Amino acid sequence: MKTIKLVHKIDLEGIKKVKISNELMGTQLLQSADEMINIELDLFIRTSSDMEEFSAEDIVNVKTDEKKGIINIDIEEPDWDDDEFDISHKSEIRISIPAHIEIISETDNHFISAFGMNNNLELTGENGPIKLEECSGNVNIKNENGPVKLYKLTGDLVIEEENGPISADFLSGSRLEITSENGPIKMRECHYEDVSIRNENGVVFYECLPLDSGSITIENENGHINIALAPTQGFALEATSEYGHIKNGFMGTNHFATGNYTFSVGDEGLKIKLSTENGLMKISSSDMISGDYLKKKLEYIKELLIDNSETGIQEAHKVIGQLMTSLDKLLEKVNEDSIREKIEEALQHLKTWKSKINDPELKKVVNDSLEGISEEIGKTIQEAMAAAKEAMKAAKEKYNEEFMPHFEKHFDKGKRFIKHFKHFMPPIPPFPPEEPQRRKDAMQEAARMKILEMLEAGKITAEEAEKLLKAIH
Repeated sequence: MKTIKLVHKIDLEGIKKVKISNELMGTQLLQSADEMINIELDLFIRTSSDMEEFSAEDIVNVKTDEKKGIINIDIEEPDWDDDEFDISHKSEIRISIPAHIEIISETDNHFISAFGMNNNLELTGENGPIKLEECSGNVNIKNENGPVKLYKLTGDLVIEEENGPISADFLSGSRLEITSENGPIKMRECHYEDVSIRNENGVVFYECLPLDSGSITIENENGHINIALAPTQGFALEATSEYGHIKNGFMGTNHFATGNYTFSVGDEGLKIKLSTENGLMKISSSDMISGDYLKKKLEYIKELLIDNSETGIQEAHKVIGQLMTSLDKLLEKVNEDSIREKIEEALQHLKTWKSKINDPELKKVVNDSLEGISEEIGKTIQEAMAAAKEAMKAAKEKYNEEFMPHFEKHFDKGKRFIKHFKHFMPPIPPFPPEEPQRRKDAMQEAARMKILEMLEAGKITAEEAEKLLKAIH
């Protein structure tokens, strides 16, 4: 085993963009602690030949175009015989780049990861994972065969995926656009005003934090759609399913439908459109108002109060008003006295807090007591949400125990009543025999076209395409 290391620094004066092409190992992007690009490389090679004269500079090529303000970093595979060497999967290059410089990174068969970056990122991969954590800036991802995993991102996000899962937690920005062919899409605790998700084969799960207004469009061909909304969310929903079913379980609602379905709650500021060909669409509620969303809002208010500027105080009033509106909406949805008391208690905390902000003498007191008030409000809302869930569960159980037996009893009685008149009723036409066959033919045709597209793109051979075509027919 031969280990080759490289430490290289690049001056960034006048540089606005960094382009990285890496065909040899994984790429790890980090935020630079200074105003320079820092490159660290660990290359582990198993070889039987003599490589004493080889160095890392032979594979890392750095070019600067000062006129365009671009630095190109190319990591190229050396001209070796494949039988003479093997590069360990532990090999990686770490590139630290200062904030606010645009980064373009691409690879074929290796991973790309970024941590703690405050840059606009454009990442392209073919056969490897892409992973981002705690980054701020607009992100554009293109990947063919590999998973995409995202955690705590702020900024607009565009993803084009062909074959692989997409998983994300705690994302926020103005615009989210995802297109995928084969793989599940799971987005948890997201806050985007403009959302567009299109998938062909795989489940789509989208959990949305409270929004004052916006639009969410989710389209799927062969897979389920599940959208989870905060209990305080107002929205207008349109759902269309060709062969699937629609289930609405938002805040205790119990609706089942097929075909076209519309549903609205509250101020309808959020417009939602769902459509699928073969799959279940589910609308549900979650307890996000008591989780990370509330914590972030309260921390944001604290920062605004510490800043103590006129604009900051106005923004603090606005955010507190949004929280109060959310609690008012939640109050409208529950009837239990014990739950209403807890929500009203949280509202009173916020009203008192808001009034004290206006008093210069009390501003410092509010700052000092912020931690306790935040914890008290959070705890109160958590208890209210837990009680609301229990109440909805009890109501559903009561419905199943009391109403359903009566419904089934009357339904059976109606069947016996109609039975006496069955000889006078015209025969009910049978289910068209051609419908199941039509659905089967449509799915086979879609699969056939997909195979031909893959053949044309060179992803499979003619022999493989022939075997696949025979298999679906």
